[in-house]
Amino acid sequence: MNAWVQWAAFGGVSVDDAFITFRYAANWAAGLGPVYNAGEHVEGYSNFLWLCVLSLAHCVLDDVDRLAQGIGLAAAAGSVALGIWSLVRVYAVQSRALLLLAAASIASSGYVGAWAVSGMESALHGLLLLGLWSAFALAQRGVSNPAVAAALLGMCVGLSRPEGLLVAFAFCVAHVLAAQDRKLAWRATELWAVPVAVLSVLCVYMAWRFSFYGPHWLPNSVRAKVGFSGAQVVRGADYVLHKLIDPYLPLLAASGLLLQGPRVWASWFGVALLFGNVAFIAVAGGDWSPGRFFAPLIPLGSVLAVAGLAQRGRLTRVAWFVACAIVVYAAITTGAREHEFRTTFRDNDLERIRIGKWLRDAAPRDSVLAVTAAGQLAYYSRLYTHDMLGLNDAHISSLQPETQGQGMAGHEKFDIHYSIDTVAPAIIVGGEVIPGLRRYLANTGKYALVPLRYENLLIRKGAIAPHQITRLTRMKL
Repeated sequence: MNAWVQWAAFGGVSVDDAFITFRYAANWAAGLGPVYNAGEHVEGYSNFLWLCVLSLAHCVLDDVDRLAQGIGLAAAAGSVALGIWSLVRVYAVQSRALLLLAAASIASSGYVGAWAVSGMESALHGLLLLGLWSAFALAQRGVSNPAVAAALLGMCVGLSRPEGLLVAFAFCVAHVLAAQDRKLAWRATELWAVPVAVLSVLCVYMAWRFSFYGPHWLPNSVRAKVGFSGAQVVRGADYVLHKLIDPYLPLLAASGLLLQGPRVWASWFGVALLFGNVAFIAVAGGDWSPGRFFAPLIPLGSVLAVAGLAQRGRLTRVAWFVACAIVVYAAITTGAREHEFRTTFRDNDLERIRIGKWLRDAAPRDSVLAVTAAGQLAYYSRLYTHDMLGLNDAHISSLQPETQGQGMAGHEKFDIHYSIDTVAPAIIVGGEVIPGLRRYLANTGKYALVPLRYENLLIRKGAIAPHQITRLTRMKL
């Protein structure tokens, strides 16, 4: 229900950033390689595993929007089921009330519901994080020997997000330390088999990345958003404070209860995963959305919180605490955060899709499109597209503005002269996001403004036939 509410609020389409990966997937399926523009090796995505899944889907589908939403929703539902299973197997929680509360804590989160149907990898990454922790925890408790599952999940987590590489490495270190704590011999196969398997696959992946996109540790899409400034960290800390700690302080505090008493590797590793990811988000400077980066952490955090409370308090007290917290989570993250956010941008995104489909039919195939929202317009127009904010442009992503960290995350790097004079686009959409761009274009006298309801197009004079422009202005949203 939560996901459906968020899906309806956004008009049934995925968020714009999801279409960036869709575009890479479409080009890969068409034989052009994992590229944004044919022949340009720029890593403008940050979710390789998700890209692989969608590329396979694009081999048989022309549009993967609905499929991506369906996979995300299934992954979110899988997180609820896996969370309940983990509480039973790892912490021997038998109370149906507590298991129900844990499931409700995940399902009621507006962050989880919204990003499950966003078309992005958030829900899948959350499921993999929870699965990796579960496999590690079961191995430490001796319930089973999920070495193969743990290794596969470690590989998948490492391929799912840039920070997943750090998670996979932390998992390998924790595996070795926990094995040593059990007095396992250094030469034992059980000690090294999992780390060697995980790190070997990730090393091969990094070698391929370096050879295809260049020797960059971070994807271009990440470099376009981050820099090296104290202001960025301050902004990230503020983002964590106002988007996660408010309202999820009870969840974070309850998960910390697992650190009390004798050291239990399952609990320590879970808490380290949770808070390590939070710290990474802060250092990276946060995000433009309310909960995209936090959605993958909610399933793991909910399991750890319920386990911590179950071990430290009476059942009645725990039940009331979690029930009250769930009401707060649902009210704030669903209504005041994600629903409001999606309702605000819904019509803009629907209009961008309409513009993209119009460009596919009306613009000459050799036209160059410049955008600040690099997903839907590029995916549906199928034109060569220049990303003026640099997620898919190596020159702009390499800039280091003095004001880095003081503006909106992901919207701080741009180069007007490069975008207009060097790239020389025929069509510009969303230029009002870049300060001074409209004034610069007015001085050139080369572009005509086509105002629409939510977006403004700037079209180079003579680039598109007048009757096609008239057709666009008469289209209904």
